[in-house]
Amino acid sequence: MLDVISKADYFSARNDPELEAHLHRVSRDHWGMKHIQDAWALTQLLPVRDSRILEVGGGHSRVLRCLDASNEMVNLDKLEGKDGGPTGRTAAADYTVVNANMGEFHPDIKDNSFDRIFSISVMEHIPGPAYDAFWEDHARALKPGGLGVHAIDVYITDEADPQVEKRLESYRAFEKAGLRLVGEDALPRPLIFRSHFGSCSDYVMAMWNKQAPKLAHRRESYQCVSLKLMVTKD
Repeated sequence: MLDVISKADYFSARNDPELEAHLHRVSRDHWGMKHIQDAWALTQLLPVRDSRILEVGGGHSRVLRCLDASNEMVNLDKLEGKDGGPTGRTAAADYTVVNANMGEFHPDIKDNSFDRIFSISVMEHIPGPAYDAFWEDHARALKPGGLGVHAIDVYITDEADPQVEKRLESYRAFEKAGLRLVGEDALPRPLIFRSHFGSCSDYVMAMWNKQAPKLAHRRESYQCVSLKLMVTKD
């Protein structure tokens, strides 16, 4: 699966009473993109039982604490505060923390050991040259038949943007690592903004201007949406 999280995806997720209760409890910005991404990720992860689940770059994870206690859960994150993220290395009660990045092949992340690997608003921060190592490590850690579930921020406008298209192609480095899409690539190309896409509020983007002012000029004419990417290993 490769597509944009739609309003219909978000509204459908929130029609699930269990998911809605979790989402209301843990999501920090009910008007932000992460709220939409959390809702989509939880539709994929809440039903999972008796599995090993790895979150990549989860910080002080919102989603892992919602998942069933029968699962063994790990958060892979250096917790160094990069890009405004959290700091601190104390393990949480709900999951184990491994202080590393995907792509570092950390020995605590064993080969073929996870049924699910997921990330939310992480992959857009990875430098382009690092995607090969990211996906190789991801493929190494994922069990055959396991799923990778990723929500990825992207800024788009109502016109085609060559930089956006180049970035979209870089995400497909998973193919070189031996992973494949679950389902179809339904991503419209070129990717331009459509009214049915789930999107970030202007209020949140104004706050982001204070945190990351280098992108302020882009936020005046671009909208922030999220890709939904699901991969597996044979």
